[in-house]
Formats: sequence, C-alpha cells, structure tokens
Amino acid sequence: MDKDFTRSLRFPPAKCGGVVVAKLYRMTVAQATATSQRHFQSLSEDKIRGRLIIITRDGVRIRPATNAR
Repeated sequence: MDKDFTRSLRFPPAKCGGVVVAKLYRMTVAQATATSQRHFQSLSEDKIRGRLIIITRDGVRIRPATNAR
C-alpha cells in the first residue's frame, strides 16, 4: 500500500518482475484481504511482468510495460 511504488521513473517495473500496488484504503483487514484475493485471481505472471499493477476496491489497472532499462 506504499503509493511511492506508483512512481514508475523511480521504481521502473521493467527492471523487475513488475510492481503491484494495493490501494485498499478505509477497509477492514478482512475486506482488503478478500478484495486482494479476488483481483489477484485475474492476474497471471504474464500480465504482471514488467508492468505497474494497481489494485483498488473497484478493480485492477494495468499500466503497459515500458522499454526503460
């Protein structure tokens, strides 16, 4: 839930296996866990690799992979 990781220039997803940020604020632990599990089921390694993934209460946003190395 550290929003700093959404800064792709500082933390380039292409230089690692990808970056997943959970923005699950104002939720109980049980709600955040259930939301995370539900959304993670829709993600595969291919969808995550080299990309920035943002999980929110409303869904998953996938920012495209960049060629930054």
